[in-house]
Amino acid sequence: MRDAGLKVRDLDAIVLVGGSTRMPMFKKMIARLLGRFPTASLNPDEAIGIGASIQAGLIAEDSALDELVLTDVSPYSLGVQTSMQISETERRDGIFAPIIERNTVIPTSRVQNFSPVYNNQTEVRFGIYQGEARLVKDNIKLGEITVKVPHAYKGKTTELSIDVRFSYDVNGLLEVDIDAGGNQHNLVIENGAKRLTDTELKASKDKLSALKIHPRDTLESRTLIARSERLYSQRLGHDRDEVGRLIAWFESVLDSQDTDKIRHAQVKFGEFLDNIESRDDW
Repeated sequence: MRDAGLKVRDLDAIVLVGGSTRMPMFKKMIARLLGRFPTASLNPDEAIGIGASIQAGLIAEDSALDELVLTDVSPYSLGVQTSMQISETERRDGIFAPIIERNTVIPTSRVQNFSPVYNNQTEVRFGIYQGEARLVKDNIKLGEITVKVPHAYKGKTTELSIDVRFSYDVNGLLEVDIDAGGNQHNLVIENGAKRLTDTELKASKDKLSALKIHPRDTLESRTLIARSERLYSQRLGHDRDEVGRLIAWFESVLDSQDTDKIRHAQVKFGEFLDNIESRDDW
């Protein structure tokens, strides 16, 4: 509920599913924890069977379920091993840096930027992990990519900007793309229960490739930014300050790469720009 930004008062009902929820102790615990009694109108065993049937029907694209939508989310956070500067003289290694956080709607593609720790490094190793712990040693290692530092950055390695992109789909396919100063690396990790065939693997990668564009580079976002920059250059005083603040806010939302937040922000930002453009300057 915390991840979803919900409070108990936002819930219409509390539904318990699964045979173990028949235990009185479990029902009492939920009621005490949430301050409300769970509904007892559904058979907890049948609910599991119905849910599994619906999921199977959606996978099979059954026409009877055309109006039903289930959203898949990432069950765990996915990220890389990094190093954190504690003080001027101390640095701590083995810190987990999530790139795709748990409960992110999938399929999704997210990118973060990293830099080497020291000058004169010849390579940078990115350990790829799954989990929620702060330290990578407490998470599950899925793989590793070693990136060679381009010769152009010799002696000034810390100036190298490395983009690490994670793309994840409903089949449990994690594709990692790393761009280190034009030096490209790719790793595909199959983390699902079912081994994909070559055809299924190619289809999944093709679908993920369509997501590999930063939200700031989409046509709608670029159009809104261009409109706002034009308005900023045309206006003065309070209007200019207001537009400037909203541009900074919109860019920060784009950097979050959160699809739902961005969709909402695009609507709000567009309405704000419409309002500014409708004002009479004369």
